[in-house]
Amino acid sequence: MKKRLFAALSAACVCLACLPVLSGCKGGTDYKLKTDENGVKYYSVKCSGFKNSVKGEYVIPEEYGEGEDRAPVREIESEGFAGTSLTKITIPKTIEKIGNAAFAYNNSLAEVVFEEGIELEEISRGTFGYCYSLRSLKIPEGVKSLGYMSFYNCAALIGVDMPSSLERIGGFAFQYCTALTEVGLPDGLEQIGEGAFSGCEGLTEIVIPGGLEDRTEPVLDGNGEQKKDEDGNALIATVYGLGQGAFHSCTSLTLAVIGEGIKTISSGAFGYCTSLKTLYLPASLEKVEGSSYKDGAFYTGHAFHSVGALTDIFYAGTADMWEELEKKIVKEPAYESGYEYNNGALFSAPKHFEVSYKK
Repeated sequence: MKKRLFAALSAACVCLACLPVLSGCKGGTDYKLKTDENGVKYYSVKCSGFKNSVKGEYVIPEEYGEGEDRAPVREIESEGFAGTSLTKITIPKTIEKIGNAAFAYNNSLAEVVFEEGIELEEISRGTFGYCYSLRSLKIPEGVKSLGYMSFYNCAALIGVDMPSSLERIGGFAFQYCTALTEVGLPDGLEQIGEGAFSGCEGLTEIVIPGGLEDRTEPVLDGNGEQKKDEDGNALIATVYGLGQGAFHSCTSLTLAVIGEGIKTISSGAFGYCTSLKTLYLPASLEKVEGSSYKDGAFYTGHAFHSVGALTDIFYAGTADMWEELEKKIVKEPAYESGYEYNNGALFSAPKHFEVSYKK
């Protein structure tokens, strides 16, 4: 049943096949001299040839080259170390950009060290996807964004040290990190993308900061142009602060705390969290969604579908406020492939009013 319930949401992740593993006749490390918009020289780095022959530990130097061509190493190229057999990589403080899928499919990579003082703002799309041996990581202070599928299927990942600077966790960033038991989210976080922690079966508790905000964005086509409907009206999409299916199928999750300030719990956000017993909801909450569809096809079930263990709901507002909120919780079930999706647990579980979470 679990597989069927989550199949539509998981299908979005098939595109990780866009993180290819290159191969050739011999492994090596290439440094490419570049010039930025200010005319300043720097190097990018990548492995070339038969990447699987690149093994063991590797320290990227802060500088490379000789004489006038001596310059800092500022960039790790897209897929630069993808598919290697490295066990440890040290990233110098001079690195300012890590390209998409830079370390993807690196099955032996167990340790990543970011040197102190690094000025890096983003962990890019798919950077550590399928790094099955990566057990822990300290993301450096200054990083604002974790890209789409950036740690996808890092099955051995036990813990991640998030920086206080972090503002955005991209879609499916930690999906299927099944060993992940604990995540500390920074207070300044503004967005958790769709499916970001879905399938994290070892996660037992989550405290979500209240700064997550819903917003609207124009819908763009493949060329970056504004999409319009048949009447010529610009298409606008809602981007949720707490994305659809964000914690879907976290089957060991027993405690979820939704921070004060959050207004929407989107479709499937806690769907199939079958062990969820204790839920804290903020007085700011305005809407709890039902099932959703994309392009006419079923995407995910209700926000709390199949949450059968819920024993206590602690609500920061008053009983009268809860009565009003209940009108904005989708009560009507949806039926798909013979299965019923609903938010029934929110109505049947005992309520405790004017109570806020305290550690």
